[in-house]
Parts: sequence; C-alpha cells; structure tokens
Amino acid sequence: MRTHKTEPQRDWPDQTGPFSQIILPGIKLALSENRSIAITSSPARHLSQFAPDIVIVSGFGWAMWQAHHWCRAQNIPYIVRFDGWAQSDAAFKNPLRAKMRCIMISHAKGAIAASAPGKQWFLDHGITADKISVIPIAPSFAPLSREALPDFDQRPYDLLWCARPTAQKGFDHFLSIASALSRQHAISRICIVGVPARNATAIQAKLTALRLGGITTLLAPMPPHKLAPVYASARLLLLPSLNDAYGVAVVEAMVCDTIVVASDQVGVARDVLVAGETMLPLPPLGMENWVTSIKRLLADPTYRNRHLSLQKQAIVRNTPRNIAQQTWQACRAAIG
Repeated sequence: MRTHKTEPQRDWPDQTGPFSQIILPGIKLALSENRSIAITSSPARHLSQFAPDIVIVSGFGWAMWQAHHWCRAQNIPYIVRFDGWAQSDAAFKNPLRAKMRCIMISHAKGAIAASAPGKQWFLDHGITADKISVIPIAPSFAPLSREALPDFDQRPYDLLWCARPTAQKGFDHFLSIASALSRQHAISRICIVGVPARNATAIQAKLTALRLGGITTLLAPMPPHKLAPVYASARLLLLPSLNDAYGVAVVEAMVCDTIVVASDQVGVARDVLVAGETMLPLPPLGMENWVTSIKRLLADPTYRNRHLSLQKQAIVRNTPRNIAQQTWQACRAAIG
C-alpha cells in the first residue's frame, strides 16, 4: 500500500510486478519542491483483508501511524523502514510527529536502513543493533550489458550531473568545482541532466557567467528507464549534495562503470566510496581537495581503475534479487 502514486519530481513508471498495490485515497499537500504530506484513509481495512504475518512500515506519516496501531491491536509484528536521517529532524520540527515516531519505534520488532548513516539513526533512536538490517538500494533501471558500456576514453562527457539542479542537492557546489576544473583544463565536456524547461534559461545564464556555457549540454529530467545510457556517456558523476538520504544516483552511475565523487552527506557514500578520495566533506571546506581528486581520477588510469574496481565490488550485491532475499531474512528475524 502506498500513500502516493509517485514521488514529487520523480517520473517512476507504473509498477507491474507480480504483486498487487493500493494507492490509499486522500489529500496530498505539497510542503516543498520535493516533499509532500498525505492525509489518507486508514489502511486497516486492506491490512485485514490481506492478513499479513508481518508489516513493513515505511516512514512516520499518518498512514504509517494507523498501520502500526492496527498491527499492535492484532498482535502482528512490524518493521520500520526509514532513511530520512539527513535532515529529517530539522525538517519536521513537530513535537506530535516526534512523539508518534518514538511510540512506533519502541514497539517495532526491527528496522531496515539503506546505509550506514541510516543504521546510526536507528541506533540513536533506541533500536538495538541486532534488530537493524542494512539493506542497500538498487538502480532504478536494468543495467546495460557489458558490451553496451563504452570504455572510459569513448565517453563524450568528462563530468555529469544527474539530479534536481537545486542548492540542497549541491548544484551550486557542482558548478564551482566544474568551473575550477575547466579553468585548469581538466575537463572539456559537461552534461547536466534534470533541468526542467522553466529553469533552463536561468541555468544557462549561470553557465555563461562561469564560462561553462560552450562546453555544457543541458538535458531535461528523464524517466528511470532512459537513464542508463546517460550515465554511461560520462566518465565521472559529481554529487556534492547537502542532504541526500539515499543517493540513488551514486549506485546508478556505478553500475554503468561511471566513477563517482560525492559528499559525505550522501547516504550510500559511506558504504561504497573512499573517505578523503571519492567521498569528501562539503565545500567550501577543502574545495581544492575536490578539484585535485577529480583531476587525478580523470587523468591517472591506475588510480581511476583502482576506484572503479572498489566501486564495482561495493555494489555487487545491490540487485533486486539480493535485496528481496535480505528483506525476507529481516522479516523472518522479526517474526522470530
């Protein structure tokens, strides 16, 4: 059961797997460019019809509160899945929500996080380590075949941005780093993916001011099934995000053999990147480290291949089958 058919600013395709799904009717209220709240009917009737052995509650919204309440009344165990560690507490300064969250966590039989920071969030909120499963995220598309992946030297773009072009995602930092790399003749082609038509003129003006306009290609937001060739067209994905709880783009780039450099505020970064080399503190602290690291990755084949190998190894289990198996094991453990 879901409260939304899709996420704000996400173009997910309709899911057609071997399962049923219900979009709970109700009111959806936008809170910001990428956040909304849903006031929905109770999922209790659907849960009763399905008669689950265990329930996974994703987040701490009103529908999740009602689901948790039903589970407790029916003596059915539930697991909390949540990865809003990055700025969740700061964004939701709501004492009622904090109380609801505290109650839900205290009665949960387990927790599922997608990354090391997510696990730490659960530990900080009172769930013991033996009840927490860290289950990674998978790319939102089927990976390209090995034959379809271009070699490093065949890729037309040196630098790739693939996200919403907002300050919170780190877009301003991306532009500053790209400008420094361009001035030092370390890059000659940039691709920026995810630019809505309404923002294209303003972003083009920024690029022109930084003398990046002539070397940059702007592409509109794309649905997931069209992203793999875009990732595979670039040598390096740069994501200096201020708060990216999951970091899906990091994993998606890696399955396309695209080297990744990201901030330590990207959830998956601590699990798949190397601190001080491909995972760095946010600029402006250590801005020169970002430039130096990217220059070396682009110019030094031995250094780059070492990190490509490390990144491939880090995501070898980020497949739907493995994730389903790990989720199944988490459910078995919670049922006991």
